[in-house]
Amino acid sequence: MPLVLLHAITFLAAFLLFQIELIVAKELLPIYGGSYAVWGACLVFFQAFLLLGYGFVHWVVRKSGTSRFRMIQLTLVLLPLLVFPGRMLKIGTESGSLFLAGDVFLRLVVTIGPVFFVLSTMSVALQVWLSASSLKERSNPYALYATSNAGSLGALLTYPFLFEVLFDLPLQLQMWRIGYAVLAALNTLLFFLVPLTTQTETRKKPTATAVIVTPLRDVLIWLLLSAAGVIMFMSVTSVMTFTIVPLPLLWVIPLGIYILAFILSFKPSPWCPEWLRKNIPIILAASSLLFLVIQNKGSSAVIELALLCGTLFLICLYCQNRLAARRPSAEGELTKFYLMISLGGFLGGILTSWVMPLVSRSVIEYLVGLTFVVLAVWMIAREAGGTRSSFWSRVRTWSMGVVPLLLVFFWASDLTGHYGCVYKHRNYYGVYEVKDFKGARLLIHGTTMHGMQFTSEQLRLEPSCMFSRTSPVGEVLSSDKFNFKNIAVIGLGAGTLAIYTHPDQTMDYYELDPDVYTIAKKYFSYLEGARGKIRFFFGDARQTLAKAHDRKYDLLIVDAFGGDSIPFHLLTVEAINLYAQHLNQGGIILFHISNRYIRLEPVLTYAAKVFQAYAGFRATSGQPYGTGSAWVVFAWDKGQFQKLVVDLSWYPLVYFIKEQHRLWTDGYSNILPLMNLSKLKESLLSFKLSR
Repeated sequence: MPLVLLHAITFLAAFLLFQIELIVAKELLPIYGGSYAVWGACLVFFQAFLLLGYGFVHWVVRKSGTSRFRMIQLTLVLLPLLVFPGRMLKIGTESGSLFLAGDVFLRLVVTIGPVFFVLSTMSVALQVWLSASSLKERSNPYALYATSNAGSLGALLTYPFLFEVLFDLPLQLQMWRIGYAVLAALNTLLFFLVPLTTQTETRKKPTATAVIVTPLRDVLIWLLLSAAGVIMFMSVTSVMTFTIVPLPLLWVIPLGIYILAFILSFKPSPWCPEWLRKNIPIILAASSLLFLVIQNKGSSAVIELALLCGTLFLICLYCQNRLAARRPSAEGELTKFYLMISLGGFLGGILTSWVMPLVSRSVIEYLVGLTFVVLAVWMIAREAGGTRSSFWSRVRTWSMGVVPLLLVFFWASDLTGHYGCVYKHRNYYGVYEVKDFKGARLLIHGTTMHGMQFTSEQLRLEPSCMFSRTSPVGEVLSSDKFNFKNIAVIGLGAGTLAIYTHPDQTMDYYELDPDVYTIAKKYFSYLEGARGKIRFFFGDARQTLAKAHDRKYDLLIVDAFGGDSIPFHLLTVEAINLYAQHLNQGGIILFHISNRYIRLEPVLTYAAKVFQAYAGFRATSGQPYGTGSAWVVFAWDKGQFQKLVVDLSWYPLVYFIKEQHRLWTDGYSNILPLMNLSKLKESLLSFKLSR
């Protein structure tokens, strides 16, 4: 019973730790424009507070001993009940003045920081507790670490497929608070059921002779292996998002692989095949070459994803297995071990999420992570020594040199530019490329084209891509049936829509990323060729519109995309209500819903019923100067809607969509029933640049 209780508390603490991060990350997404960088910043917060929690346990146990620490731990578990989760969580609705990652980090600190800190101490604290108890399993307290990672994996897998599907955010938070109350009760029960041994209780703190100094080489290897694992799974997530398939659900795969490797390595009977340890240099070299292939964007996405995830699993399994194999046997070194691997994870997260987007233009942190593993393998090999050196062992050793060579090559390529690439830029919102290709200049974000302009003089100001004159939005803006004086556009791209303006029109662009304006202004000439008055407002569109109560529009166009998908917080009831408040009498809203993987029509059909709006749908090929696109319109004036249906061939949306899905709100959105599986399969089997 006591051992079962230890594992249950460890699992529940890790589950709650990870789940609250997922819940708060979803609450934060609308504040920062739905950017994937929010999740990266949350991961850095996670690593930082793990480091803080592990450091606290290490310091208190060293200073006060295990017996006194039990009392401190019990008090810590009860204290958060005075704030969150004892009270409602107040996230706020506006971003701060710091850069995105720093602002997210600070917001997390002041909201869930205290309870997150307490939960971060649980795994190590319970291992210390077990090692000092009279239970026979005290000889291997590290088994609880496998249970802790199982709890994290359970939260990761159940959140998008269970909690997010069935419950809105307020209910999720309420259930989480109940879970924490159960954790506090179980921890109190544990205090009485699992006492320390008499020898431990009489020893208030470790004696000087009990202190063992870990060799510096071991500490460095701990740091390298732990940092490498974090860098690898975060960089693979970026490669998937920016280079292969920008599908949000795929983000859980790399983290799940990383956690699974920990479970397999720290369970009572660790698992890692001998051939992996023996041939890790070859695997590292092959992984670096795989990165080179993926950057060329020419092979099947399904093969790339399979190989990328497969090599990630092997590398993480090697790193975690070597960590488990090098864990200290001395009781007094347990907390130092976890302190060092949490420090390595934190440094890896900072490097990947905060530093690399500012110093590189490609996702070369993948190669940086591989280089960290190379250094760890080299140090372990040097430590082992030995005089035997067969031909194949030398081949395996020298093959690792491929990794740093490719790292240098890609970094130099970042600095000197790429063939056909006019400009490349990376920030916290992703990777932007401006390319000249077959008589056209393209603006690409990740794998998705966000704008295009012909380079020939006669077609230079001809609107193209999804915004050509034969596209649904182009037909509306070119029509003489409407008289739009004031137009708002959420999402700038290359600024193509500006070319439709007349001298008596005003077009306000709401753009999340100011760097997009720099790109559109410098490398495309649509903004310069506009005849109307063009204004720009930077920041999340919902926040900016909410502050501008006096701005009213005849037409509001929602064309904001993060990768291939519109940020979900721009399609919720709250968002549409805000748009409607900024419309003049007879005003309409156009939603750009072109998407490879998610069918957004059902979401808007239900929303139109709620707002009692006329909803229409139109998709065209955009030829001869554009590409295909799909749009939905909301109108409250029957006359305006009739013009769209009769004169421009828009179809009432309700005629085509019979599905019933739950209404999207800021507290609830679920893409699982809206997945376009046929398009996803097609995209995975043969890579194509979309939009």
